[in-house]
Amino acid sequence: MIFARFAAAPVRVLWALAIVGAGALPLTVSSYAQDAAAAITDVAPGSLTPEQIATDRAAWQKSDCASCHGWSGNGHDTGPVPPGPSLRATELEFVDIREVIQCGRPGTNMPSHDRLAYTDDRCYGMTSADIGADKPVKGLPLKPAELDAIASYVAGYLKGRTDITKDECEGYYGVGTAACSAYK
Repeated sequence: MIFARFAAAPVRVLWALAIVGAGALPLTVSSYAQDAAAAITDVAPGSLTPEQIATDRAAWQKSDCASCHGWSGNGHDTGPVPPGPSLRATELEFVDIREVIQCGRPGTNMPSHDRLAYTDDRCYGMTSADIGADKPVKGLPLKPAELDAIASYVAGYLKGRTDITKDECEGYYGVGTAACSAYK
């Protein structure tokens, strides 16, 4: 049973829930993910400089996060897949956000972006054999610095934002973009 393997895993338990069949699977933040994110231990909402926002946003755009989470991270889809959750309302911290990007979310549409995810126990302390059919699909492989940048963008820019503004839209699409006229 997967819960028994999880309970014995030598990692900190994050009781974020992923729907798996009829039950819920407790996810963990593996020691591997904690070590990989050691260079950046936390990013507070609103703490990024304009230059950091631009750099981190470029990684967000490259990885096509907007196709599920919307360009503004509010969970409105802009692609052929179902909408993802609003990242503006997330309560996860940087290291947890980074691991979700790296490892995906078992039993959901959130893909993993680590080319070695589930080949060892780097993701939630589980391997492919442990997770079975609920293993996340592979997304675009990202380098550790790209994982950091996207997690930084979510934790330091998107998290805690409320209404979408014209300035925010123009920051994403460019000044004078017609689509941004819908915002104040």
